[in-house]
This record gives sequence, structure tokens and C-alpha cells, in this order.
Amino acid sequence: VTGVQTCALPISLTPGSAERGAVLGTITPLKTTSPSFSPEVNTASGDRNPFLSADGLTLLFDSARPGGAGGNDLYMATRASTSDPFGSVINLGPDVNTGDSEAAPALSADGLTLYFVSNRDGGVGSNDLYMATRADPADPFGAVTNLGGSVNSATNDNNPTISTDGLVLLFNSNRDGGWGGQDIYLATRTDKIGRASCRERV
Repeated sequence: VTGVQTCALPISLTPGSAERGAVLGTITPLKTTSPSFSPEVNTASGDRNPFLSADGLTLLFDSARPGGAGGNDLYMATRASTSDPFGSVINLGPDVNTGDSEAAPALSADGLTLYFVSNRDGGVGSNDLYMATRADPADPFGAVTNLGGSVNSATNDNNPTISTDGLVLLFNSNRDGGWGGQDIYLATRTDKIGRASCRERV
């Protein structure tokens, strides 16, 4: 995502408005007894920011559970089909997780690129957006890359979401020049090689 630029994009969501799709029903906590989750998914620690892959077979989340590398680590659970429960939870390992905190994972539609937030040393600001790639969905994620100063700011950049085509990255930030404490931003590129264009603020 080298060269991706950012512009402020204020987005207003109206709960229940018809043009934004169906309204969700009752929200039920996912207990460890749920048929879709192994007892390893939810723990007594903080398990947060779940992300379900496009095919519904991979669950990513961050957790402060014991045994991790730092404050929060990224974890993954998989299943063979959408009718199966998620299996054992695995830590994404030292190539992704550090002694600091990693959070808010998001996965590209092809399952090959992981986006997340970290406050590790060497970033542009307090929380930066990072990515890691792999050649095949069965492979572990490799070395991590900071998305750079054209995306990250000197403050906090969080909660990345990548579009299905991989060309638009949405995230929130409290950088200077926004509308409030946390604003929604987007970064665009014209192809996956990374040539970028910028959408003007609405």
C-alpha cells in the first residue's frame, strides 16, 4: 500500500434507515458454549475486534489472554465449512505480534493480506496501521510492513477495513484537521501495486 494517501471522509450512519440495509436483530453474547465457537475463542481476558473472512472460514481477533507476546496479540481460528464450529485458536506468531500491542485485524477478500493496528516501536505515531502478506491462505503471515507516512499520522490511526477489490482502505484517526475526536478516513489506490489517488473530503 506504498504511496496511499488519505483524505477525511465524514460518514453519517442513521440506525434503521432503509437505504442502509436491514436492521440487525437482538444481539446475543457469544458464549463459549456456542456451537460455532470452541471454548478457546472466548476467555476471561479481553477478546475483541472480531473479523470474519469473506468465505466465513477464518475468524481473526485480538486478545490480552495469557501466553501472548505483549499487551494484545492477534489470534486466528479456522473451520472447514460455515456449518462447522471454529477450531483451536492460534497466535499469529512473532512475525506479527510483538511485546507491545497489536489489535483490530482485517483480512483482504483473497485471504492473503492482513491489516492491523500496533503501537510497536518504529511507527509514525502512537498507533499505526500495518500489513503482512502470505502467498497462500494456508501459509503463516510473513514480515510486517508499516503503511507509511502517507497513511499513518503522528497521532492514532485505528480499525482498518479493506474493500473487496483491495483498492480502498477505511480507518479512523484523531489526526489534526478532522471534524472531531475520531474521524473516518479513507486511502485509495488505482491498483494493487500501490499507485495512489486521493478522494477529496466531502
